[in-house]
Amino acid sequence: MMRKLGCILIVLGWGLTPLAAMEIQTKVDRNPVALQQSFTLSFSAEQDPDDDPDFSPLRQQFEILNQQRSSQSSWVNGKSQHIQEWHISLMAKQAGEVLIPPIAFGKDMSKPLKIKVNERVPALESSGDLLLEAELNTPKVYQQAQAILSLRFYRRVQMTQAKLSEPELANVMIERLGEDASYSTRINGVEYAVTERKYALFPQQAGELKIPPISIEAEILNYQAGRQGFWGQAVTETRRIQSKPINLQVLPIAAGFDASNWLAAEALQLTEQWSEQSMQVQAGQPITRTLKLTARGTTVAQLPELATLAVPAGLKTYPDQPQLHEEKGSDGLQASREEKIAFIATQAGEYSFPELAVTWFNTQTGQKQIARLPATKIQVLPAIVATSPSSASKAEPIATQSAHQDNALMLWQAVSALLAIGWLLTIVYFIRRSTKAVAVPVVEPAYPSSNHQYRQILQNACHSAQPEQARTALLGYFAADNLAQIVDQYPLLAGAVRELSQALYAPSPVAWQGELLWQAFLHYEHSLVNSKTVKQTETLEPFFRLVS
Repeated sequence: MMRKLGCILIVLGWGLTPLAAMEIQTKVDRNPVALQQSFTLSFSAEQDPDDDPDFSPLRQQFEILNQQRSSQSSWVNGKSQHIQEWHISLMAKQAGEVLIPPIAFGKDMSKPLKIKVNERVPALESSGDLLLEAELNTPKVYQQAQAILSLRFYRRVQMTQAKLSEPELANVMIERLGEDASYSTRINGVEYAVTERKYALFPQQAGELKIPPISIEAEILNYQAGRQGFWGQAVTETRRIQSKPINLQVLPIAAGFDASNWLAAEALQLTEQWSEQSMQVQAGQPITRTLKLTARGTTVAQLPELATLAVPAGLKTYPDQPQLHEEKGSDGLQASREEKIAFIATQAGEYSFPELAVTWFNTQTGQKQIARLPATKIQVLPAIVATSPSSASKAEPIATQSAHQDNALMLWQAVSALLAIGWLLTIVYFIRRSTKAVAVPVVEPAYPSSNHQYRQILQNACHSAQPEQARTALLGYFAADNLAQIVDQYPLLAGAVRELSQALYAPSPVAWQGELLWQAFLHYEHSLVNSKTVKQTETLEPFFRLVS
């Protein structure tokens, strides 16, 4: 009876539990915006909300110019996704920090969002049909720090194409930021269509930087009487306009820094992650530390190396290639540098890592700051000894092998030997295949037919400390690849192959523990799955595609 009552109470509890509210994302196409300039507010939901949205709360702070709704469906990893989107073109009624209030979609609500509305009105002649404005976000900037140059092309006539000259400045690194933004604005009561393009400037020398006029050449449609071509076609007229020159004061490197340690940014964050949260491993097994440095308002080339920290004695290090990434948004560059370092201890004990600190200059506050990671420790437990019957009598501590692991020549000898054996097995296979017609039967060894089987053999060989089987499994698994090249790219795998080669080809018997090779192989698979390619190429779209 009590069990039934408990089940009833559970069911009733479920029935009374409110359903989770649907998440409705809110974003704007740019921030900040200006008075008399339109911007787009977007809402998106991955499911159908409770009801249609009520946009009336927006009318208190904004003028609603246009509304659109769209939906798209897709299949991702075998699951259906259905996304609803609403796009509203708005124009702010007052300057300052303005709150976009939560919007009700029936019982579902969007999240509020703050935007900054500038009171700036373009200092342009409103009598022209075409206007070009160049503006800097700051009158002064530190050397190698970020300043943002905005180019705004205003027009109230129809065009066929336009060509914008790119800014060219000596001793300045220039990066285009994101895609061009299109919106409308009013100048002295006149409606203009606007296309805005932004650049991040990183001056490399202190002093006065003069940004010369930037020009745009446009083809304008002319429908005036007497200016038509054959069959009443409109003719075009070429117009060229220029922006006004502007100056930027470049400040020298701040006191307390020099060219070797100067890192200027708007914000900076230093984080770390360990592959083992318990911070405990066994001797001979790797533990990986991932360090990531993220900075806003600087380039990835300015970020310092992180793996130069002091390494405790008794640890071998195997650093991966650093992952470098840059994001280019309308508010500037955000750069990140990620480094992964695998550590292997050959003896049990406690290993202490010192504090890691990155000194940088905050361009927003004008102050020197230090990002720190506290000192930390890892515990290394004694290794679990696993030996095959044939090698049990000759087993040695794994620490006796560490003296040979740094021998680069042994690595290439091992790889060459493995490749040579692979060629030999291939030749033997084809010779036996060609002599099948001989009356005397030939018994061939059974070789696996897939990488999955070779992987299983490698795992078993490593766990049971059988180097001959491990060699055969490696040759089979990497048969279609350049083994030497792969080993060269993954230092942890290189160290494990060196140990295997010592066990196979050393003049005197060497005990082999396969756990290092298996952990290195798993690390290789993990790196292969999670690897990302940093694309440095960028296509500059013609200006006319967005202004026609």
